[in-house]
Amino acid sequence: MKPATQEHKTRVSLSFWDSSGGAIEAGGEGAESSQSGGYASLVFTSNNGMNPLTQQVSRDFEKSLEKIKRAVDERGVRALVVYGEGRAFSAGGDFKFLRDRAQTPAHENRKVMRAFYESFLGILNLPIPTIAIVDGPAVGAGFCVMCACDFRFATPPSRFGANFARLGLFPGMGATALLKHRVGVDVATRLLIRGEIFDAETACKLGLVEECRVDGVSDDPLHVRSPELLLLLDSIEKGGPRAIQSILAELRPSKDSIARAMNLESYEQSCSYASKEYLIGLDAVQHRKVALWDQRIK
Repeated sequence: MKPATQEHKTRVSLSFWDSSGGAIEAGGEGAESSQSGGYASLVFTSNNGMNPLTQQVSRDFEKSLEKIKRAVDERGVRALVVYGEGRAFSAGGDFKFLRDRAQTPAHENRKVMRAFYESFLGILNLPIPTIAIVDGPAVGAGFCVMCACDFRFATPPSRFGANFARLGLFPGMGATALLKHRVGVDVATRLLIRGEIFDAETACKLGLVEECRVDGVSDDPLHVRSPELLLLLDSIEKGGPRAIQSILAELRPSKDSIARAMNLESYEQSCSYASKEYLIGLDAVQHRKVALWDQRIK
């Protein structure tokens, strides 16, 4: 008898921290704190350490963003840090979720994917700087969540990839708009067409990330373990909240460009999910083999 396939569930944990590294509140619930400032953290955790993204994760992420917005208004939280515990930031979409898309009607897939994108890309609407800390793979949808953040740091062992084409899948999660905004059309085209996994050194050269270190005891607050993050958080606290909010509103990808990307990508992905090409690509990626494509475009 074959062993049952283990389901790898990812949790989203929200906490609030003061500037000195003390925990104000975990889970975003409980009594209101009298302390102001500090930062929020959103952490992906899973039993296999790869932090795959699912519909439930998207709903939890969206709820956490709402709590952070309230905390900004009520006690002046100054920044959000997003990272993954375990072996990855996020290795992308959960394979069960991806398999289910091939069994779902196209019109339903379009609604599912649009809602999926919107839940995560709500991070672009926060009025505070958002910071991704990558220590391991950030691939596919996980790569896009990273790209949606204003600041992106990565440790030397990190790996990146917008490998949608390798799945026989049109890019999603705002990838077409986010990558153009971060690295320009030419580099975005290269990354999306080639779909290769690349290292932190390459990501730094492309301007996607800055290098950082994450050292120390895992129970310590992240900014205690990362000197680069500590310096950034200190700089944010020295700036005026309203001025920083206005700078972000001006320099982030425009709401129109993200809305256009989500509309196009949800349609194109729903078409991809209905194709034989997608099944070939998904099987190849899941089993780490070369896809044998039908070279005729259908």
